[in-house]
Amino acid sequence: MSLAAPKIAILGGGAAGLAAARVVHRQSGGKVRPVVLEQGDAMGGVWNYRDETAATKPMYRHLRTNLPKEIMAFRELPWPNLEPNASFVTHRQVLDYLHHYRDRFKLEPFIRYRTRVTHLRILSDRVGDTVEYISQSRLSTREEPLPRVELTTDTDGKECSEAFDGVFVCNGHYGVPAIPALDGLEQYFRGQTLHAMAYDNPDAFRGQTVLCVGGRASGSDIARELSGVCRHVFLSDSTAPDDAPITEFNVTWVPPTVRVREDGAVTFARTDFVAKKVDTIIFCTGYDYNFPFISESTSNLDFDATIGTRRVKPLFEQLWHATYPNLCFVGLPHSVIPFPLFELQAEAVWSSWTNSPSVLPDQSARQQHAEEAAVSGGEGKVDDGRVPQDSHYLGSAQWDYCRRLASYADIYDNRMEDFLVTNKTIYDHTWVQRKNVFPAGPDTYRDYCYQRLETQRSFRQYRKCEARELISH
Repeated sequence: MSLAAPKIAILGGGAAGLAAARVVHRQSGGKVRPVVLEQGDAMGGVWNYRDETAATKPMYRHLRTNLPKEIMAFRELPWPNLEPNASFVTHRQVLDYLHHYRDRFKLEPFIRYRTRVTHLRILSDRVGDTVEYISQSRLSTREEPLPRVELTTDTDGKECSEAFDGVFVCNGHYGVPAIPALDGLEQYFRGQTLHAMAYDNPDAFRGQTVLCVGGRASGSDIARELSGVCRHVFLSDSTAPDDAPITEFNVTWVPPTVRVREDGAVTFARTDFVAKKVDTIIFCTGYDYNFPFISESTSNLDFDATIGTRRVKPLFEQLWHATYPNLCFVGLPHSVIPFPLFELQAEAVWSSWTNSPSVLPDQSARQQHAEEAAVSGGEGKVDDGRVPQDSHYLGSAQWDYCRRLASYADIYDNRMEDFLVTNKTIYDHTWVQRKNVFPAGPDTYRDYCYQRLETQRSFRQYRKCEARELISH
């Protein structure tokens, strides 16, 4: 790497962008002042909930996390004490924590608000069969020269282009709602349809019969909220047992939705059961990755994040662009503990940018890894359940992924293992608590609080607002 301080851009001022900014500034000893490009007028990303923009973000009014705050915190900043005591916090409390993180590490001066990135391109030209770099990155090494990355931005209508030595893309993975095709929906369904992104308040559906398609975290929680005001709620989910439909109170758990009949009734897989009158269908079916500033016509790099594939390529370790490792994508893996993973990804990236020789394999090995990863179906899936759309799914594989990141960052030691195993132990415990209840049933698992016992790689659990210990693991 060049002796001159590199110029670093971070796209997005949410949790991932803040983590990247903190890591760059800390690990450079304050010599590098990253530029955080945030298109909104406030930091916080998806956690920055506002009534007027609720329909455009995945947060909704009464959301609480399904992971306890004791494992959601960044490593160097534990969550402050909350009154009343709670482990499963609201989106407002998460935003408060991010504000605390920003203020504690003095990140505000790095953020440029109302700055939308419109184009990203590599500063290189093809001359015959060779590629020449117009401007070489200060992150280049003798073994691997790298081009700078040019970003075109729009700030309050003023366009500007700047070249950066390294770029963190931290724009999240909640960009475009993913709505699966449903036979007969457009022709025969007479009610309202929406994606979970547009959901905010259950009162808007009072007295209705609602079908929630998708039973993961958002589907189960939204169905639970709706059950308090709706006539009936159907929760359609691929994990529904063989004897479904199963009804508890006014919620019926049904298999995957198949089609809408000509009479408007909805049918489901593996059962003759039919929902004859549904007023609203809410698709709780996740999101597609979206990078509107990268296009085939202007970005001149090998890149694909086609809507509908839920897959970004070519990436090494779901993070580094395989050809241009000074372009990185933080926060793509899902079914993980997000904030600590963002932090480790940023640390791994900075280590790869500042160590010579690089901690990464050569370009051909990175590209081979990227090609295999793009069709693998995800590390966290069992072999017979993998599909390419699960490429960024980690789940139980997140711990080994974090160990690899820590190794790239040269920070893997016994303390890191204590941290990861404690996170895993609490994560697994909360997963079992959620799994063993009826989807959309009472969320009693959120009534408990956790205390980390990191040196023991364990935890204590107690009921909210009680000092009395209930369970020790």
